[in-house]
Amino acid sequence: MSRYIAEQRRLIGVFHSFGFPQSAIIRMFVIRAIILGIIGCLLGVGSSYGILALITLSLGKSWGVAGISLSMDWLTVLVICSIAMTAILVFSIIPARRVAKMNPYEALRGKMTADVTKKTFLDRLFFTKYLPQIPRIGIRNLNRQKVRTWLTVLAVMGGLALSASLVATVDIVNYQVPKNFEETIVWDVEVTFHTPVSKAVIDSYRDHPHVTDVEPHFLYPTMTTNNKTTFTILEAHSWNSNMTVFIFEEGHGFTEKGSKECVINSRLMKELDLAIGENVTVWLYQQQLEFTIVGSVISWSSASAIIVQIEHLEPLLGSFMSYTSLRMTVEAGHQQDVMDDLNANDPKVRFAKSYQYYLNQMLEIIQVEQEIANVAEVLGFLVAFFTIFNTTFISTLERTREFAIMRAFGFSKFSIFLITEIENSVLTPIAFVAGMVLAYPFTHIFLYLIEEHAQPIPYNFSWLTVWVTFLFAIGTTFISVIPGWFSTTKKKLANTLREE
Repeated sequence: MSRYIAEQRRLIGVFHSFGFPQSAIIRMFVIRAIILGIIGCLLGVGSSYGILALITLSLGKSWGVAGISLSMDWLTVLVICSIAMTAILVFSIIPARRVAKMNPYEALRGKMTADVTKKTFLDRLFFTKYLPQIPRIGIRNLNRQKVRTWLTVLAVMGGLALSASLVATVDIVNYQVPKNFEETIVWDVEVTFHTPVSKAVIDSYRDHPHVTDVEPHFLYPTMTTNNKTTFTILEAHSWNSNMTVFIFEEGHGFTEKGSKECVINSRLMKELDLAIGENVTVWLYQQQLEFTIVGSVISWSSASAIIVQIEHLEPLLGSFMSYTSLRMTVEAGHQQDVMDDLNANDPKVRFAKSYQYYLNQMLEIIQVEQEIANVAEVLGFLVAFFTIFNTTFISTLERTREFAIMRAFGFSKFSIFLITEIENSVLTPIAFVAGMVLAYPFTHIFLYLIEEHAQPIPYNFSWLTVWVTFLFAIGTTFISVIPGWFSTTKKKLANTLREE
């Protein structure tokens, strides 16, 4: 809206000349802003509904859900539209008041806002006195029109910060999630039985060809006594397990063999509103077992797990103790052979799966959320593109009179194009650096939103994000100049000067 008001400066000068008071001029542009804002909100809500419908139907098809439908939170829509209308009015009233305070001549022809003969920081930075005429003019134009310069920098910075933070978020998730699996899982093959088996059956698999180590594993769907709605898995490991590595967010592992201690997945601990040192009670068969929480772990493979020791359960259950699965390490190169043999020839085995198969299955589940993140990434780029394009396009259209005068003094259309691109080549790196700095907290906000419903995701820096954003910024600003430059220079010089 600031650009729109600035473009209407001559019209405001005409209103001044005909005796319109400042308050009437401001009311005119407030009404225009309200109308444009309402139209923009309607178009935005309509397009967002259409995009969400396409995403929902696409995900429903990939999930195999035929009757999936879209449900929008209209309170959220109302809040977003209110914020948008407030921003539109603020950025309409402020520039309208500033322009309305000008006298008619200043509004019609503009006024000198800077001493163009005075050396500035940009002159010293780029050694403009040693540059050819075209680059020198481009750099000095930035100093002469400070408002236009800073508005362009802010618009490009905001667009790049949004796109860079979304790219970084998707890149971090795609990197950290598989990395978490690789760091926490040591076993090569996991065997799940049709019915729970005894310790003797587990030990018998140590003699299987190519198996180097075997460890019992126990899973039991349960719930805690203080929260009967949250799905929970009671998972039992050996107290010094060699098959799983715990990555602790807080606390530590088991302190001694057979203790009444547990570690909880960090996401589940937040959902259950528990803390280190507190006790949690879970159901196991017909018993209630109480454990003291000693640590919270970051684990995508045990996303809903309360992890306890097998050595603690064995004396409690006695002869009733049995194991739902086992995990084994296998000689290198024989994982597939062992898995195929167990699936084909062992009647006790429901299925045996390799670590790689398990990882692929888990990533397919996570891929659903990543699809949504990828769509958000594309939409972020579109928003950034339109922000940069509109800012650059309107900024170029504002300069019709300036370009016409330059043509009258002998500058060619191509020279004007070069001057405009040189200005953008100076502004884009400045906006890019500021945008990347702003993208850092934005990325942490997006990661926090994901972590609220998933696991903590460590931040990691990626040069890929930097280069993708930089190339996007260069390409977008270069392309955005062309339509405005073509529109302002296609008219005949005499007609342009006459209109001005």
